[in-house]
Amino acid sequence: SRLPIERRFLSDSQREEFRQRKAGFRTTLEQLHDGSGFLMPGARLDVPRYLELTKEHFRNREAYIEQQLDPAADLEITTDGVTIPRLNVGCRRLYFCQGFEGRVNPWFPSVPDRPVRGEILKVKLEKPLARVLCTDYWLAPTFHQTSDESARNDEWLVGATYDREQLDGGPTAEARTALLQFVKDITGQTVTVLDHFSGVRASTANRQLIVRQHPVYSHVTVVNGLGSRGSLLAPRVAELAIEGRHAEGESKRVTRPPRAKSVTQLAHNIHRRQLRVGDRVLDATAGNGHDTLFLARLVGAENVTAIDQQREALESARARLLSENQ
Repeated sequence: SRLPIERRFLSDSQREEFRQRKAGFRTTLEQLHDGSGFLMPGARLDVPRYLELTKEHFRNREAYIEQQLDPAADLEITTDGVTIPRLNVGCRRLYFCQGFEGRVNPWFPSVPDRPVRGEILKVKLEKPLARVLCTDYWLAPTFHQTSDESARNDEWLVGATYDREQLDGGPTAEARTALLQFVKDITGQTVTVLDHFSGVRASTANRQLIVRQHPVYSHVTVVNGLGSRGSLLAPRVAELAIEGRHAEGESKRVTRPPRAKSVTQLAHNIHRRQLRVGDRVLDATAGNGHDTLFLARLVGAENVTAIDQQREALESARARLLSENQ
């Protein structure tokens, strides 16, 4: 179903980046009248439903078996093919598509190499919105469990956090606080939390999508690194994996187009990975308050100390935080 997306700018550098890149986008973008962001066309894919229908399609053709396998113990791989003795199954080619769990696959160790744990909330809004909202986080509606899946309701998902350090464990209070603050900042609404989820994405260094053949057994291939956009990228990556049958021993990497980042963006990415709600931070040059506001969103306004040599800068930063309810 189609649903427009409203992207808000968090800094002047993001606004400038949009201005420079706007002409190169393939979709029609409409800048918001107040200059705070832009609108772009969007659509939703009901991934759980899509996967279930796909499984049903192959079950009907007796081409789908669902089993728990141990790649180290259950598989016998030779130059002639692959067999699973306990299931009495054999095949000419094998594709590993294990996501985060692929890290312990003995045939392709450490793939993916930079997984990310993320958390998402399901919330109930006071007033349903007409579009997806996003900054560093996003707020999007759930699907109705009715025949009209395009209808809007008051149950929305908000996410997602990024944590490369602590991959184990479940939902955290810190992530819950940060996501709820985002919803309040972007909508002005107080929401009711219905559920809290935690999971690990199969991310890789430099955001590379991996399609790699085994160095000895060229009929064994790993597909990984699709991350949170896997449902969009999987079809093309699957094509590349299938094409690999004609390239003995070849290893392919699919890289996303390079995207230049400003020094400010790189610094924000580092801070976003390292800081948690409740950490004490110092903004040594308050300036116009953009970085102070960014830090306040990460750790809480009461935990940020901003200093500057110019009184006007401090007043500007204070006004910016007040305007954002920080």
